[in-house]
Amino acid sequence: MQRSKRTERIKDLFFKYKEEGRLQTDIEQSIAHNLNVQPSWVRTRLIRLGLIQARGLTPTDRSQAQQAPRQEAIYVIEWRDSTGIHLVKIGYSAQVEARFAGLQALSPVTLVLSGAVRRPDARKVERDLHEQLRSFNHHAEWYNVTPKVRAALNRLGITISP
Repeated sequence: MQRSKRTERIKDLFFKYKEEGRLQTDIEQSIAHNLNVQPSWVRTRLIRLGLIQARGLTPTDRSQAQQAPRQEAIYVIEWRDSTGIHLVKIGYSAQVEARFAGLQALSPVTLVLSGAVRRPDARKVERDLHEQLRSFNHHAEWYNVTPKVRAALNRLGITISP
């Protein structure tokens, strides 16, 4: 199914099930079943389409976030395994909590949001960091944690776990 057709199908199903009075989790499960995809994939799409909010925000937080100017942030997400592999994802987003929720929903492992710093030049700083830390790149925007990676993130005001 083409992306635009799938998006329209998701929207149609969402509003149909919502009119039926279904709970959000039931809506996500039903759409996933209908499209033969994982519920976490559906949840991420619904967040990206602005049809649902990422969990963990109170109505007051949502209201304030919607009224605040949309300044992007550089964020850092950590992952480590029992064998000692320790990686960080360096990215930017205007909606860090929603971005994190989307990544966590798609991840088979538990991720940790280590920090985020809002700044007007977030995109440029993120690109510069990727270039500066290129030799420590593990995959895509994920980097092996080294003293140099820690130092670069500390200069931004983000501390990652030891």
